[in-house]
Parts: sequence; structure tokens; C-alpha cells
Amino acid sequence: MIAPGSLGDFCRYALDYEEGRYADDPVRLGALFREYAGIQHTPSMGRTINLVRSLGIKIEAVDYLKTGGTNMMPKGNWHIHYSAKDRPATQKFTIFHELFEVIHKNLNFLNPNYGLLREPHISRYADRFAAAALIPPGFFLNKVGRTG
Repeated sequence: MIAPGSLGDFCRYALDYEEGRYADDPVRLGALFREYAGIQHTPSMGRTINLVRSLGIKIEAVDYLKTGGTNMMPKGNWHIHYSAKDRPATQKFTIFHELFEVIHKNLNFLNPNYGLLREPHISRYADRFAAAALIPPGFFLNKVGRTG
């Protein structure tokens, strides 16, 4: 995995890539993020955390969340908190879910014409982004091919 640069760099890349068509589709945006970050295989927990940090986002496992995660921007810096109580696979999914929400808010900041989603739509989009970013593109096709 390659350190991709800042969050703003990725958002500008997404808005410029094919005239921003990927920015509106969470699955395509997840695939674009995989490509941008050089994610070849599902990243380990350590690599996931390092990737988020490389974007300039502070990330921390916390005990105050029973499960899941949250994102915030106190004092102008993005933060992602995820539950220290969840299993690592769930934590990674949560981190990518929260990362989508941060990316989505940044896309709107860079381009005010990019509409902000509200619940429950943003959660659905964030889940789709997380799955697309974490799971290699041919995974399901390969599984279906092998198992019928």
C-alpha cells in the first residue's frame, strides 16, 4: 500500500477523475480509493490505521463507544474514533465507513454543488464504500466461480 497524500488530494482527484462521476457512486469511489491508495489486498488493521493517518486524519480506538465509530472535526482537524471493543474485521469496516463520511464532507467543502447526504442514505453509501475499498474487486466473482 502506498501512502496516498492528503485527504484533500484524494478528494480533488475524485472530483477530477472522469469529471467527478466516481464521486457520486460509493462503490466506484471505493474502487477509486483502492487504486489511489495502492490497496492490492484487504489491508491489515495496522495498514488501515496508517493509511488513515497518511491522509492527515487522527484515528483512535476508544472505550466510550460500545460498537461502531464516529467522525468529527474539532479545531479544524478530522478525527475518527472506533470502538476498541469490536473485533478487528469490524473495526476495519467501521474505519472505512467513517472515512467515507469524512471524504463525503470534504467533497462538499471542495465543491459546494456536490450535495450532502443525510441519514439513512449516508450510512448506506458509507457501507458500500467500505465494502468496495476493503474487498478486492474480483473477490465475489472468484468465489462464485469456485463454489458455483
